[in-house]
Amino acid sequence: MITNIRLPFGLHQDRGLVHVDEVSGGKKCRCVCPSCFAPLIAAKGNLKQHHFKHAVNTSCENGLESAVHLAAKKIIKEKNSLTLPEYILQVSLKDNRGIEHYENEIIVKKGSVISFDNIIEEKLIQNIKVDLLARINNKYLAVEIFYRHKVDDEKSNKIKDIGLSAIEINLSQLKVNDIKNWDSFWLYINNPENIAWLHNVKADIEKDKLKQRLDVKIKEVEKRYIEEDKIFKMKQEKEKKILKKSIAKIEQLSSLESINKIKKLGVSHQAWINAKKYIPFSWDDIPCFLNVNTPNCDWIYGCDRRVWQVSVYSYFILKLGVGALFTTKNVDKWLQNTVGCKVPSEIKSVFTYKNKYPQLIPNRIGESITSSWKTLNIFFRCLCDYGILRYLGPDDSKSGSYLYEVISIKTQKE
Repeated sequence: MITNIRLPFGLHQDRGLVHVDEVSGGKKCRCVCPSCFAPLIAAKGNLKQHHFKHAVNTSCENGLESAVHLAAKKIIKEKNSLTLPEYILQVSLKDNRGIEHYENEIIVKKGSVISFDNIIEEKLIQNIKVDLLARINNKYLAVEIFYRHKVDDEKSNKIKDIGLSAIEINLSQLKVNDIKNWDSFWLYINNPENIAWLHNVKADIEKDKLKQRLDVKIKEVEKRYIEEDKIFKMKQEKEKKILKKSIAKIEQLSSLESINKIKKLGVSHQAWINAKKYIPFSWDDIPCFLNVNTPNCDWIYGCDRRVWQVSVYSYFILKLGVGALFTTKNVDKWLQNTVGCKVPSEIKSVFTYKNKYPQLIPNRIGESITSSWKTLNIFFRCLCDYGILRYLGPDDSKSGSYLYEVISIKTQKE
């Protein structure tokens, strides 16, 4: 809203609407107020902005509004052209997954200049009065001028209903420098930043075309969805098949019959043959701290628990000695890659898919299956209880892995 400017225009007795700088100062200006038609004085001092004021104090409140409104219409008619703001048409449609898609088209480029064939002031068209009605190549453009009150929804809807293109020029942000003369006023009027589209008839025509184009695009997207769904379902079936086979394998490996076979082979396992050279215990004389019953310990490394536990003890405790540090991750990697105590690949498959397909996991598997790291960590905590290791906390490099320190070595059965 204009708050810091004074009346810049007045109605001259002979010349119509004039700027204050076009007339003589004082009462010689021969001008009246464009709103109340009371005589005006042209105040043209050296300190303040030149302006008109009422010769006698009145209750006139609309002089400034009427003046700039009339001035805007006058200069647009004189220039017989306008620089238009950009009009971008955007349409949107949802696909069958509810995802919104958009298509855009520039209907009017920013800064497009149009020249009028004819322009009429205060034209009534189908019961709608517009400030200016311009004709361009047998097409019409309504120009509304906004000072205090923008075009309301009712009038805007009527403009759309009768199929009339329309713009609105915003005069509410005028500054002193914008009305110091006609040229500065025109610069403000003709600035696309101060103009907004109310309606564009061409956009109505192009809208249907844009929707058709977008509809074709969405149909292609939905075809892709069908292919993606097929691939996804095939992938799911493959994963389920892997999971089912893995569960069956784990059930077989963890069965009592399989565990008994593994135990019988313990004394001939290559890992035991290698480790027994460094420990003062025989197979039948292995101490309880190297025969710890941890979850899945009798099959998870493909050997009797005494085999892998003795192997870990012989290297990480006896060989590395007091003060040595190691992590769950490193021990597991050493057991599998160096010692040859491999964890069945089916364990990884179950952990990969069990949360994705929980309905396929039998309770006995879901409740008992653990990772080899958990099996190791429980074993290490037992060694902590025996005073052989000290727990130092999580391994920062990998979640689920922990750090331990060797603090004593036991070489006798207790």
